[in-house]
Amino acid sequence: MILKVAWRNIWRSRIRSIIVLSSIAIGIWAGLLIIGFSFGMNNERTAAAIGATLGHSQAHSADFLQDPSPSAVIAPEAYENLVAALEEQPFVTGYAPRTMLQGMVASAKQTRASRIIGVNAESERANTTITTYMQEGDFFETRVRKGVVISEKLAEKMGLGMKKKMVLTFQDHNGIIHKATFRVSGIYRTLNAAWDELNIYVQQKDIERIIGTPLIHEVLISYDKSEDTEEKTAAISAAVVTPTVITSWKQNSPELGFADDMMGIMLVLVLGIIMLALLFGIINNMLMAVLERRRELGMLMAVGMNKRKLFSMILIETLMLGLVAGPIGMLLGDLSIRVMMNVGLDLSTKKDGLAELGVQSTIYPEVVPEYYLVMAFMVILTALVAALFPAYKALKLNPVRAIRGN
Repeated sequence: MILKVAWRNIWRSRIRSIIVLSSIAIGIWAGLLIIGFSFGMNNERTAAAIGATLGHSQAHSADFLQDPSPSAVIAPEAYENLVAALEEQPFVTGYAPRTMLQGMVASAKQTRASRIIGVNAESERANTTITTYMQEGDFFETRVRKGVVISEKLAEKMGLGMKKKMVLTFQDHNGIIHKATFRVSGIYRTLNAAWDELNIYVQQKDIERIIGTPLIHEVLISYDKSEDTEEKTAAISAAVVTPTVITSWKQNSPELGFADDMMGIMLVLVLGIIMLALLFGIINNMLMAVLERRRELGMLMAVGMNKRKLFSMILIETLMLGLVAGPIGMLLGDLSIRVMMNVGLDLSTKKDGLAELGVQSTIYPEVVPEYYLVMAFMVILTALVAALFPAYKALKLNPVRAIRGN
């Protein structure tokens, strides 16, 4: 009986109820869109970094993690042990050894510090997406004597272009300084502008010819899926010898891991702000409904309706607003996200600023089912809280005075 009365009471003032229902639905719709675009942007940024530069995990010597000096190499026997451990794991799809050297790069225009990454070109192409970011030339597919692949940003700052010469200066594992001339064979641009400006690629065989011995400082490891990266990293760590340390992408790029952890907190705060705004709208609607029905409520109390039933009626009316508007808002939000997943949000006018954050100019949202449950819980909680003050005002009514309209 109370349910039926509560439902009819909602529609006594159709326009006001429709406005409140619309505001709740729009708030939920906006919240889901924010969640979808936030996850889409962050996951895309993470996937791009993992695919192009980080890999899912990396292997280093323990000394390299303390001090990335040229002498902190993975010893040959430790490398063989690592390769054997990787080949035994079914989730490992490949690996790419790297030589990591700090040095200077010089052109006719200027000289600047840079990190020189010596790669096995075939392994790097197979286990990273760096080839998809090539703007000119290729990633060591064309034979060029002492070729080097640099970023578009670095090329612009140093006045370099395809086939232009540049001089690399670096220190080997024995502390000996080497200087060699290289020729630009490719120009790339990833989504990470900071990475682009610092890192250049050369072939390991060219570094080996200059130094006289192979050096492996880092091994990039790729998995079949990005899920459970920490568990997979731990499984490899248990299978390798102690001097070799396996670290996940979150450890290798703390800012990406921090962004993942903070995003969940920030989204809950955003949803809380939206619900807080809706809270006052619902309170206002229900308080007006209670004040308009003072005589009716007074009559119900006079004929024997107890306070518990009166409180329940106001509470159910408020919950019904949320239960009606909530599914509508979630449906609209879900449909909007799924449409935008194919279309995307074009922010090409801000692409330079987004590149500094490692985000591409077109953002595609993602459906995050677990946040639908969070949203549903918050809507119900908001409705419950919003019902308290109007219900309190109803319980404080004096039946006689309310019937008289005082």
